[in-house]
Amino acid sequence: LGLGRVTSWREFNCDAVIQEKLQELYKHPDNVELYPGLVAQAGTKSGVGLPFTLGLAIISDILATIRHDRFFTTEFTKDVYTTWGYNHAKKTMLVDLINKHTTLKLARNAPLQQKP
Repeated sequence: LGLGRVTSWREFNCDAVIQEKLQELYKHPDNVELYPGLVAQAGTKSGVGLPFTLGLAIISDILATIRHDRFFTTEFTKDVYTTWGYNHAKKTMLVDLINKHTTLKLARNAPLQQKP
């Protein structure tokens, strides 16, 4: 993400209590694990108030997802994707994703995936 290194507790959060707890637990900013560091970072003043690093990571992931989505990319070809990935994307339907992540077990010809 091209972010600079955090060198002080104040860079994590301007709240003295949070700074104190971080220092007590981690001794030095380099020792803070990813998840605690993401949630301990102060939220931004604008937008949805997410910590800067977390917000930037989410935006980066969204952009990468859109760039590689077969419906949004102009590069959905066998030359760009692996053979397996290309074939898997071609045959996977919305209902397959719903069934993979829920217990609904919808039929592949469920109306939700039919073209109008």
